[in-house]
Amino acid sequence: MNLQLPLDAAPLFPDLPSRGGVYVWVTWAASYLAGDTSRDWSLWVRAHYQGWKSVDDAEGSQLALWHVDHTALLRQLVAAARARGERVWVESQNAFRLVVRPHVTLAGKPDLVTLAPDGTIMVTDAKSGQRKPAHILQVMLYQWALRRADHRFSDCQIGGRVVYADGDPPVVIQPSAINTAFERRVLECLEQLAVPVPPFRMPSRQECRFCPVSRKACPERVEWDVEEESGPPC
Repeated sequence: MNLQLPLDAAPLFPDLPSRGGVYVWVTWAASYLAGDTSRDWSLWVRAHYQGWKSVDDAEGSQLALWHVDHTALLRQLVAAARARGERVWVESQNAFRLVVRPHVTLAGKPDLVTLAPDGTIMVTDAKSGQRKPAHILQVMLYQWALRRADHRFSDCQIGGRVVYADGDPPVVIQPSAINTAFERRVLECLEQLAVPVPPFRMPSRQECRFCPVSRKACPERVEWDVEEESGPPC
């Protein structure tokens, strides 16, 4: 059962350094827009503070394996794009920080941006895990932000793709999907994450299991007990 805590129970985070503004990664905004998490409080803390992250040994190993799989898939995509004669920009070459309004920044680092001989611009994200709606929204946010944050793509029509390692056809996002309605949702999302008062916390084993915010920042964090969940041996 989720426990909704009153606002006055929210900690003031005296031990966490403030960002001095609101800093939102595209992946966080995509998760918020997709509604695939109830951890609005967690997203708010990440946007406003530093030093919140908690990574145990198991998570570190999983992250290393993710990097191996992701890098292999991205290298395949880069090689294929170059074989088609496309101009290629990879990861850090695509990093951006878009100041949406004073003290509110949206940041991201698209995996791959290509320019085809016919002038088609495509932003591609490589995914090695299961398919999620947030993946599509992540690329849509890249399409929206690159036109505003990167002079190379100012006012350009940018297509999007999400390519998965499972070999199934990629998800293609047309430039027309980045319309005024989508922009309104993006700005609403950033406004909600920028409010000065944190939202309610709703700690539960399921939510806290996938939340990276440490117990130092969230004393109500519910730790996931693998042995308890698996039950007694038969």
